[in-house]
Amino acid sequence: LTVWQLTNLDRQSVGLLLVTCLLASVLQAFKVEGSTARTSYNLSWVVYGFSLVLLGPPATMLVIVFSHTVEWIWHKYPWYIQTFNIASFAIAVTVAGVAYGLISPSAEPLSLAGSLAILSAAALFTFVNHMMVGLAVKLARGQRVVESGVLGALTLSLDAGMLCLGATGALIWLVNPYAVILVALLAILLQNVLRVPALRRQSETDPKLGIYNARYFDKACKQELKRANRFNRPLTLVMADMDLLRQVNNRYGHLAGDVVLHGVAQILQSTAGEYDTVARFGGEEFAILMPETEPKQAILIVEEMRRAIENAEIKVDTSVTPLKVSMSFGLAARNDEELSTNELMHRADLAVYEAKQAGRNRVRIYGSSVSELGNQIFEQIPVSLTEEDNQPETPGEEIARQSHVPPVEEAKQPNSPEDDAGQSNEVAPAAPATNSWQINLYVGAVVLTAITLGILFVHSGIENDWPGFIAFFLVVVLVEALAISIYVKETSVSTSAAPLLAGVLLFGPFAALFLGLGVALAAYFRQRSRLDRLLFNSSNHVIGGLVVAGLVFFLGRQLPSMPVPAQIAVSLVGSMLIFFTTTILVAGAVSLNGRQPLREVWRERFRWLAPYYLALGVVGYALIFSYLTAGLLGILVIMVPLLMLRFSQKQFIDHTKAVVSQLKNNNIRLTQQAGEINLLNEELLVVLAKATDLRDPYVMEHSLNVARYAELIAQEMDLPDTQTELVRKAGLLHDIGKLSIPDAILFKPAKLTGEEYAQIKGHAQTGADIIQECHSLAALIPIIAHHHECYDGSGYPDGLSGERIPLEARILGLADAVEAMASDRPYRRGRSPYGIVDELLKFSGRQFDPQVVQALIRVLQKQGQSVIVNSARYVEAREDMPGKHKAAPLNGQRLTTEPILATT
Repeated sequence: LTVWQLTNLDRQSVGLLLVTCLLASVLQAFKVEGSTARTSYNLSWVVYGFSLVLLGPPATMLVIVFSHTVEWIWHKYPWYIQTFNIASFAIAVTVAGVAYGLISPSAEPLSLAGSLAILSAAALFTFVNHMMVGLAVKLARGQRVVESGVLGALTLSLDAGMLCLGATGALIWLVNPYAVILVALLAILLQNVLRVPALRRQSETDPKLGIYNARYFDKACKQELKRANRFNRPLTLVMADMDLLRQVNNRYGHLAGDVVLHGVAQILQSTAGEYDTVARFGGEEFAILMPETEPKQAILIVEEMRRAIENAEIKVDTSVTPLKVSMSFGLAARNDEELSTNELMHRADLAVYEAKQAGRNRVRIYGSSVSELGNQIFEQIPVSLTEEDNQPETPGEEIARQSHVPPVEEAKQPNSPEDDAGQSNEVAPAAPATNSWQINLYVGAVVLTAITLGILFVHSGIENDWPGFIAFFLVVVLVEALAISIYVKETSVSTSAAPLLAGVLLFGPFAALFLGLGVALAAYFRQRSRLDRLLFNSSNHVIGGLVVAGLVFFLGRQLPSMPVPAQIAVSLVGSMLIFFTTTILVAGAVSLNGRQPLREVWRERFRWLAPYYLALGVVGYALIFSYLTAGLLGILVIMVPLLMLRFSQKQFIDHTKAVVSQLKNNNIRLTQQAGEINLLNEELLVVLAKATDLRDPYVMEHSLNVARYAELIAQEMDLPDTQTELVRKAGLLHDIGKLSIPDAILFKPAKLTGEEYAQIKGHAQTGADIIQECHSLAALIPIIAHHHECYDGSGYPDGLSGERIPLEARILGLADAVEAMASDRPYRRGRSPYGIVDELLKFSGRQFDPQVVQALIRVLQKQGQSVIVNSARYVEAREDMPGKHKAAPLNGQRLTTEPILATT
């Protein structure tokens, strides 16, 4: 067929044919990743559609041979891959050419028969090519054509849409070759559509392990279980859980745990059957779906998995020797019961739990123990892994791998993230309005404006072109009816602005009235919204359309009479006028409802739509051009890429919803885990503080009180929350260095010698050295090290003065002094708050920072004297408890049993 096509090649238009070959080669060499790492898409199909309509099937075959040969040289595929691809295209081109000739014998593309022939040829070309690839997949992998996904709606529509876009370019070329730039712009939009399968694949796989995630597994399980229940076929579900992975994480780090999980995932994937689905179900839990598999068959495969994991040696960077791990498995079979997905998973979970209880590293089947038959089966399984992955692929497998294999169509996910981005075709209050009269007045003003403008322009009418006007009205209603709801209720994205713009530019102000009403009516019935919303949205679109009609009136010429560059410019400017008019009016209602500034609302919710509306301006002009050159048939042809744009929006938004929902759930889990970690850290700090205070029974709760005073002072000084938190944590650990001081010195009742006092002073630096071992507490080091520095430079350990002392250390030093003065000691009684304040003022500027002193005084004025407590009360209470050793009074004095001041 290839030779036959090339022998019939018309050697006219050699220059155009050469340019077409070169363009197709460039697009063929640079691909867009498809639904799997082994599949891809490219825009060369647009060139095929262009050459098929404009140059004929023989020229199209030459373009395909040339571009695939270049790709063959560029990527160095095995010889049989590109041979198969060229051969399958030869069959598709021949079938499409025959269909085109039968439907339109005159080969006139701008006629009704020509348009039908183009659409039929594109459909047959796509179907035949996909069927050829499907047969290769069937022979290489044993999958049925339907199961392989080659006839999925997504990939069929992608390829057919690109062919139709190329055919549209050919029609435009016949009228005005320079206007073919419109097709290039629309092709750029379709480039985003081609990325949808890859985005979908990314949302279905676990990013760390490279296998399917729980979302995809749940969908696959429901589909397979439904089929098994319907036809009463066997199905086995396997749940697998790593044994003691937490010990790996704790001993070798979480990165080592990830390496272990990745190694286990590869073993499961390589050992599973060809039709089995392996997925990561949770943190360290995996799930395996085995269709058409009885438990006695599944247990052979699962036991091989278990032994392979048990014998595997996984190398990690944090261990000198490879790690050895194990996994417990639980199997549950559908048998003859009609089970739900949750019931089947629950049974498999129970089997895993039984395997764990039996000692881990075991396989259990739900509802039965390990029988003698099972033990015999286990003995027959070889320990070593198969070498299947190292065998070269067959030509059929390689063809299927390199050909354009489309993804399997997936069901829509019911995720609904509550973000509020998107084009708002409806006024959707975020909360009950407290200024409803203002909103009603605003809506009334918008409606009244639209009615007034409508009365002024309703007399313009449509001159002798009612069929075209009715066609555009139906297109507007259809496109708006297919609008895609996004994120929040009554918020949607549609492409109705393109036919609205085209209709207004073609038919004038009268069209703005009725096309705008058509958009609002379609939205009204689609969303079942209230009548006031219908009135507002109708008025909104009518005003937007009339603004565009005013642009044409200002220019003083009808669009068809303008040069093509001017027509394109007017379309782009008109699209931006519709964008600014409609979004500002909606933003005004949102602003009144939420009491937010109008500019802020518009920038947050609508500014991002500007490039989108520019693209709609291009689409709108393509509609205008096609209608002016080919009439109603032109609208029919251009509707294909327009509906493709809508399809791409839906795919992208569905993917975004799924990703955002998954991110939201991940954030919730991370927030919970972060809260648990913060709570654990806080408890550890408190434990360390109490352990430090236990060294001296006369300073019980000392660190807790110092931390509280320091926090109150930092808050009074309006320090940031992060800085305040550092001061509080430093207060809990400021005396941890005292753990290094011998009891004989710490509890010595007599006066200390110079050497002993030097050891006491060393506790600040010792505490900083201890904290240095903990990376997460590194910010506390200078605070703890310098909390005994004096403002005049007479402190220790470094004799810092003034602002050279960290502010946090100055706050902590004062808080430490306050707590010491307030609490009883064996050699003195604690001071009252008045006495403490007098002492602080006396040494302000010498020992203490005057600003910090004033901050503490403001705290006492605001919160009262009860802020300061005598921690010796706690010592007294604990020493009076039965069975507790009572400390002997020192120097003939005793601890007071009366608190220095009343406490809350």
